[in-house]
Amino acid sequence: MTSKISFIKLIVQDIRHRGWTAALSAIALFLMMPVYTMLYLSTFSGSMKPGFSDYDHLVRSFPGLLNGHSIQTLTVIIAALAVLMALSGFGYLHSKEKLDFYHSLPVKRTRWFASAYLSGLILFMIPYTVYAVLIVSAGASKGIMTANLAVQCMQSAFGGILSYIVIYTACVFASMLTGRTAIGLLLSLVVIVWPFIVLNLFSSLQLTFFKSYYDEAVPLSQQLADYLTPLGIFSALITQSGIGELSFGVSAAAVFTSALLFTAALLLNRIYPSEAAGNTVAFPAISPILKVLICIPAALFSGLMIQGLMGISDVNWICFISLLASVILCIFIDFIYHMDLKLLRKGWKSTLFSIGGVTVILCIFRFDLPGYDTWIPDIDRLEDMSFCPDSFTVYFSYPDSDPDSRLGYYVPEEDMELLYALAQTGINHLENGITADDFYSYTEDIPDNCLPAVFRYRLSSGRTVLREYAVDYDKAEEVVKKLLESDEYRKQLFPVFHMEGKQISSISLSDIYGRYEELLLGKEQRIALLDAYEKDVMEVSADTLISGKPIG
Repeated sequence: MTSKISFIKLIVQDIRHRGWTAALSAIALFLMMPVYTMLYLSTFSGSMKPGFSDYDHLVRSFPGLLNGHSIQTLTVIIAALAVLMALSGFGYLHSKEKLDFYHSLPVKRTRWFASAYLSGLILFMIPYTVYAVLIVSAGASKGIMTANLAVQCMQSAFGGILSYIVIYTACVFASMLTGRTAIGLLLSLVVIVWPFIVLNLFSSLQLTFFKSYYDEAVPLSQQLADYLTPLGIFSALITQSGIGELSFGVSAAAVFTSALLFTAALLLNRIYPSEAAGNTVAFPAISPILKVLICIPAALFSGLMIQGLMGISDVNWICFISLLASVILCIFIDFIYHMDLKLLRKGWKSTLFSIGGVTVILCIFRFDLPGYDTWIPDIDRLEDMSFCPDSFTVYFSYPDSDPDSRLGYYVPEEDMELLYALAQTGINHLENGITADDFYSYTEDIPDNCLPAVFRYRLSSGRTVLREYAVDYDKAEEVVKKLLESDEYRKQLFPVFHMEGKQISSISLSDIYGRYEELLLGKEQRIALLDAYEKDVMEVSADTLISGKPIG
């Protein structure tokens, strides 16, 4: 028979049993929110007024005091409290006595789960909301609170609560997979961090192993990490809400991820076996799967991390470190599973699979099995093509608002074959061991008569691909001279043609030290000067631009 005990009474009873977590949450948040805010405000002058630098800085940083964007310690405390509340609220699952007692009571598992979950939210949200109101009141007493700043503070507090819910729900889900609280803590870290590492791993391996890899923007996998992983969502929520720019996409991702993890945890709670308490993993069938999923990305990440910390440039060492890390991780995970050195061989199949998986991935990238570096699209598939030699930044100053300026402008169709042939020489150099990375290393072995250049291919399918090669200087010079014969290409290349002359209000000149001096010119004089400059850049020879030092 199911008990009809009030759901609210279950929540109140759970909170009473976790009085120490309530006290810890209240004290920690009190010190890091209102107390820190008062100390922070005391460092500013009492006579601040709008327009002063101190006032502007305080207004910009004030919303971040509510969620940790302006004080990283608060960010850590929010995450730590989320982990603590989850493990303490569902710690009964990891004790045989408590689990038998809870399961023997005439209360549905879903009610126990919901009451423990909601009490964990209440223990954080009540003190957090109260302290957020105190912080806003402190800002009002300082005379800086405006309607716009109040909205930003509300947004910041909302972001702080959402970030807590994401981490908290991820840890609740991890607790459902384990039978020990200590292992639940380790798995919580895995659930929070593992998806973020996996999504960032692909682009990191490309950057490390592929010599022609180049990406101007943030790779898609890294962008997805901010919307599909607890760690990425947590970081994006704190950052965006702390500056008053919380996007709907991140908020929706936080709600969706929390709902997904909550549903998964609830379903696992309904089938959680009573005999699982005290075991490392609640469901033994998933033990080898967890081991493989953790080991492969963790081993590869370890190799890349050690490579970055030690400044290792030889990729062979990265392979060795990753393989060694995979062996150590397998041994460590098997020991956690069995707590007996004699039983380490029991998981030999999953160990071989893990080490084999790391080996296969390393071979794919180390030996470039997909042919990434030597790939070049068929010229029939090319819609457009551009290139940007490294020295272009010396010749021209591009407008900041033009994204094409950093990648070069698409060349006329009649010159595409010339540029295509130059790209092929870059691939030939790469096959002979000459790469663009050689020009950015701190060694004296810089290839003679070469320079790095970025090539951009726009395929007929609409896809854009970037590659960076080392090309012959003389051949690149010939290509530039040929391209500059086109008036249309010149107009793309020079910033003056990207400006509306009538909208320019002033013109300044700078010396070799970067010091600017405004020219005292009238409107007609400015237009005349720009017209003369346009004429000059259309008539200047390619040799002057490449080898000389033109004043303009």
